[in-house]
Amino acid sequence: MPPQRTAPEAETDRLDGSPAPPPREPGPPDAPASPDPAGRPEGAGSRPRSRSSGLRVVTIPDAANPSFAGESSRRRWLFLTVLLVVALVAVGAMLLVRGPETDGPSAGGSPVPPAPERLAPDTSYVATRVREDGDLVVQHWIRSRDPVYGLTLAVPSTGADRQGTAHGVELFADGRRVPGPRTVTGQPAHYFALGATHVYVRYRLRGALERSTSAPGRALARTTALRVDLTRSLASVRQAIGGAKVLAGACTPRVTDIGFRPVPCGAPVGDGWSVDLSGQHVNDAVTVQLDLR
Repeated sequence: MPPQRTAPEAETDRLDGSPAPPPREPGPPDAPASPDPAGRPEGAGSRPRSRSSGLRVVTIPDAANPSFAGESSRRRWLFLTVLLVVALVAVGAMLLVRGPETDGPSAGGSPVPPAPERLAPDTSYVATRVREDGDLVVQHWIRSRDPVYGLTLAVPSTGADRQGTAHGVELFADGRRVPGPRTVTGQPAHYFALGATHVYVRYRLRGALERSTSAPGRALARTTALRVDLTRSLASVRQAIGGAKVLAGACTPRVTDIGFRPVPCGAPVGDGWSVDLSGQHVNDAVTVQLDLR
């Protein structure tokens, strides 16, 4: 009876006669699959992992994420700040163009000089300066309570042959130059004031001065300013005449029952003359007698 083999001998017995490999040592059991990084079990709302090499999973920012919400809020505040700065610059530019509401458009750099005195609404100030060559330099400052959209300049009718003509007419509405006729003769000239409340007019009046042939140095200025007609009548007009010694002044009504008969008006102010017109006489033509010596 053949002898039985022991276990080690059986393990070493191979067909080729080589010894059998040693037995495996018992190891720890296989570890379970690693959990989701967020602590969620596999398959419970977690995103599938990419199994392809070289591919990346792009995560879209969540609006509820604090960092994303903070970035969006900063962008909104930046946009609002830029919008506010632009609005302030626009308002500042508009104020510089229009000038203060109380004193009219007389900001620095404006071609409109300030009025010699403060104007109340619906009033005007007219300054006439007599030059040595006989021309009259005239300036009008007008302040209206309501916006003015149109006005007319005309040589006043006094019944005299020498009325004069206006040259180099410039008109400004709220500080902005208004296009229109540069010369005013026998026909009225029309201008658009663009809804302004402050109007400034300047020009040179030629041919209005009549020198005396009997009294040397004496002259008569039958027309001292153009007539200004607005879309609404002014309450009062003050006219100051200077540049030469004024001996007397008279006013000729625009419409009268007794013809073009001048009426004494005004009073001396230094060497000049000042006339206040109001009511139905607000458009009277002012005539002055001058001593040019």
